[in-house]
Amino acid sequence: ADETVRWEAVRRLEDQTILARFARNSSHTDVRTAAVERLKDQALLAEFAKHDAVSDVRRAAVERLEDQTILAELAKHDSASDVRRAAVRRLQEEALLDDVAKNASDSDVRKAAVRRLKDMRIPIAKRMGFCWDCGQRDPQGQYQKPNVTGRRRCRACLNELGLLGNQDR
Repeated sequence: ADETVRWEAVRRLEDQTILARFARNSSHTDVRTAAVERLKDQALLAEFAKHDAVSDVRRAAVERLEDQTILAELAKHDSASDVRRAAVRRLQEEALLDDVAKNASDSDVRKAAVRRLKDMRIPIAKRMGFCWDCGQRDPQGQYQKPNVTGRRRCRACLNELGLLGNQDR
């Protein structure tokens, strides 16, 4: 009952100093997690994300953290898979996502980073006339017209996918 009362109190608090105190000192993980979910101070969030012993608290901090460099490091190196995945979801910088896709030890995190990169690049490819699959301009400057999905592909990708007829090669 005591934990429930504290949790409810934390859910209503706005004072960042008191929230930080609960996040650091409560003996109940749910109360600490709820306090971190309400924190706004990026330095405190970074501290909890990098150093807290409890993965739920670290994940809650990651979900509010904006520092892209710290998020990339956590995506590659945190001991808990849910924290690593949360960090990848928060990454916005293409270069850091690319680094995570290449260097994370967790294959699921690498795959998530690749998916995020692809999701980021596809709208650019659609707007700019780049190939949907490889993101490059067709060296001959000849794109296949968009298919029913609206995806433009360069000749090299069409050939690789077996979608070019003999007359087109």
